[in-house]
Amino acid sequence: SYSASVGQLRQDDTLLPVSTAPNAPTPRATLDGEVDLAHYGFALSLQPLPKLSLRGTVRYDERDDTTAPLSVAYIITDTVAGGTDVTPRYDYERLRFDGHADYALFRWLRVGVGARHDTLERRFAEVGETVEQGSFLRLRLTPFGNFAFTVKGGQLHREAKDFDLGARTYDDNPFLRRYNLANRDRDFLDAVASWTITDAVTVSLNAQVTDDVYRRSPIGLTDGTTRSLGGNVSWVVSDALTLYADAGYQLQKSKQLGQARPAGAFWEARNEDDFRNGGLGARWTLNDRWSFTTDLVYAESQGDVLLLTAGVPDPYPELRTRLGSARVGVQFEYSEALSFQARYRYESFDEDDWARDFVTPNAVLNLLSLGAPSDSHDVSLLSFTFTYRFGTVKAPAEADE
Repeated sequence: SYSASVGQLRQDDTLLPVSTAPNAPTPRATLDGEVDLAHYGFALSLQPLPKLSLRGTVRYDERDDTTAPLSVAYIITDTVAGGTDVTPRYDYERLRFDGHADYALFRWLRVGVGARHDTLERRFAEVGETVEQGSFLRLRLTPFGNFAFTVKGGQLHREAKDFDLGARTYDDNPFLRRYNLANRDRDFLDAVASWTITDAVTVSLNAQVTDDVYRRSPIGLTDGTTRSLGGNVSWVVSDALTLYADAGYQLQKSKQLGQARPAGAFWEARNEDDFRNGGLGARWTLNDRWSFTTDLVYAESQGDVLLLTAGVPDPYPELRTRLGSARVGVQFEYSEALSFQARYRYESFDEDDWARDFVTPNAVLNLLSLGAPSDSHDVSLLSFTFTYRFGTVKAPAEADE
């Protein structure tokens, strides 16, 4: 199989002045931005032996930013001239190879191995090239026909090359290694289980463990861990009605090191964020023409930040978000070619962010984010769509007797 696509991004909006001061200059009337994109992919699957399957893929992606850079005389907190900066640009060429092999060792056990090589070359970035390599081992067990368990574990290593201090954005710390441009070692383990208890009930569970270490980052993100667990239950009550429920949990921890200024005090920040979500849904097919769907979703998150300066702990207040959503949909099949859909969705979101809540001019002078409190919204969306299928559906011809 293969795929190919080319495209272009354009933006020609009017630019804002560099500050809110009267008669503040504009860098240029419009951005006149243009970016060319290209994506090419190829995959090959083989089965040289009845029990052996092979698959390899190669993908090439390119982004070419032809936008003329802007020199912007920026203003600090809208009052103090801060110098001149040049707008960043983002170009890259990416070449990725993936391959894996699966072998049916026994009737109930398949063993797989795989590897990947990913090269990403950038322009206008402080790191000219990153190379990521890794491998994995996968086991798939099917001890009985309606149960399957897959576990996959492996390692990835990313090497950053050609670090260029001159390509950094203005006033960046020269010791900082951005998380997506830094050397990284990753260990991961994934597990998925699926069990069809009866012809009507199916249960699936998935778990993921990821450990990241940034060994060559004296300042910035140094390590991080992710633990996640999810589950889904589907119940086919009848040919017309299907119910489902799902839930998930994720815990993320990370540590970063920093320095207040080139000669200032060193500090350490420890982040811990956990996310929880649950949902219920149903699909009801009334007849050949009418069908209905409904979904309920609730999700919340909690974040804790601990700052240590010279070893002295200074915990920040807790961060929280809450999301609730309900959706109802109806579909009417007017004919084999034409169908109509209507959908209503309600969403409520609320956030507690101590860094923005209750901040006044008396608390922080000249703060640009004044008037931007924590996000909180209630949205109702009503939509109507139709689908038309060209061509006709023909029944297969009966074989001659």
